[in-house]
Amino acid sequence: MGGFATLQVKGTDAFLIEFVHHNPQKAAEVANRLAALFIEQTEGERARQASEGFQFIDSQLVLARKE
Repeated sequence: MGGFATLQVKGTDAFLIEFVHHNPQKAAEVANRLAALFIEQTEGERARQASEGFQFIDSQLVLARKE
């Protein structure tokens, strides 16, 4: 690659990705790809957390109905 990348998380809903390369087109491509991968990872994590939350609530509902 031959470039330099930085990632800064800004709060809970924003981030900054910077990729420095002698070729501006390559820098844009890499930065955009890194951003896409970061977003995919974050979406996957949120989906997993939502699923776990749903499972917990569902199990609590089952227990409450038995009482």
